[in-house]
Amino acid sequence: MDVLGDVLGVIGLKATAASVLTLTTDYEEERTASESVAYILLDGKCVIEFQGGTSLLPGDALLLGDTKHFVHRVNPESNDGKPVRLIQCVFRLERTLPHPLPKYFPARLNLEARYLTDETELGRTVDLLDGELINSLPGINYAGLRLAEIIFVEMLRRCSLERTQPRFLAGLTDSSILRTLLVMHREPAKSWQVAELAREAGLSRSAFSSRFHNLVGEPPLTYLRYWRLLKARLLLQEEAISVWEAARIAGYQSSSGFSRAFSRLFGGTPSTILKAKPNSPGHKTLKK
Repeated sequence: MDVLGDVLGVIGLKATAASVLTLTTDYEEERTASESVAYILLDGKCVIEFQGGTSLLPGDALLLGDTKHFVHRVNPESNDGKPVRLIQCVFRLERTLPHPLPKYFPARLNLEARYLTDETELGRTVDLLDGELINSLPGINYAGLRLAEIIFVEMLRRCSLERTQPRFLAGLTDSSILRTLLVMHREPAKSWQVAELAREAGLSRSAFSSRFHNLVGEPPLTYLRYWRLLKARLLLQEEAISVWEAARIAGYQSSSGFSRAFSRLFGGTPSTILKAKPNSPGHKTLKK
């Protein structure tokens, strides 16, 4: 079980663009969609202005959380007459979903060059993506976007090396809290109680509840309830299942109770999700 991968699937992380910027003058753009943008400086020096300025040296990386309605600029500095080269990757994810990862996503994550030159996947993936973009071989769009998504995940992993980690990601680096996240994700339909989860964590009930809330961003049972419904929503979108089957997987005893909880959280019924699926056959909402 991979908790982070599970969550990224539910919130719909997708890379939508990957390119190399070769700059000798200022570069400016304003995005109207809720997108995250990563910059990785390959050659030269620059300042990226986005809610303040961030200076980058070769090998430095910067992930901007949500660029919607913000103008951000890349200002290349002197490079002995040579252009400044950066990789730019653009990502989309469903930010309005009730999960602490998008809720507490950092506005700006700055990684120094040591994170790209160490023996981790981040530096190697950047090199692979740079090569793909330079060589432009058949399949570049598919391969390039997959490599960009690996870069996104690796940048989140590097958060574990920072003193200040955003909520939820902080929970993944705490062994006690991670154990409870693993069992909730593995068995979401189980009627978990706080006392049981505290035993999994090896903590007292009060210590566990406080620690979970502080590190994850939601009380344990609130997180579980949201996760069940988020997982059911994804299954309804992607799998050929009925509302009753989604309800059972989410731990509900009736499709009516599931539909009410689903509507309160997402503002629409499960049947609406089924009807919105392109080219999907008719689905029956079964009642127990």
